[in-house]
Amino acid sequence: MLKSLAKLTHDCAFGQNNDAEQLEMLFSKIEEIDFSHETPVWRYYDLSEEEVTENRLEKLREYLPDDSDGKQRSVGLYNTSSKTMNFAGHDKDKMQILGDMIRFMCGLPSRRQGQS
Repeated sequence: MLKSLAKLTHDCAFGQNNDAEQLEMLFSKIEEIDFSHETPVWRYYDLSEEEVTENRLEKLREYLPDDSDGKQRSVGLYNTSSKTMNFAGHDKDKMQILGDMIRFMCGLPSRRQGQS
């Protein structure tokens, strides 16, 4: 999670599409994010369509990588008995996806905007 936050901060501050307003928005909204294990955003790829709708996560789809290639995605495993989210290891793709989820929760634009 920390690497995802660092990468997102770097992208907003120094990345190809850096934007001081987005960086300020990230910093101002970060305290509002629910980083708890039970946050449904982290389990997005394991939720049913009904659960996505119940948790108002339909727009999150616009932030995440395109799934038209049929690739299975996940950021980790949720243990229902202990109610803990175990994030995957040092996978660069998963780090980027967590950053996309944080973008969504902060109301930042999707990094996919402007991509074909």
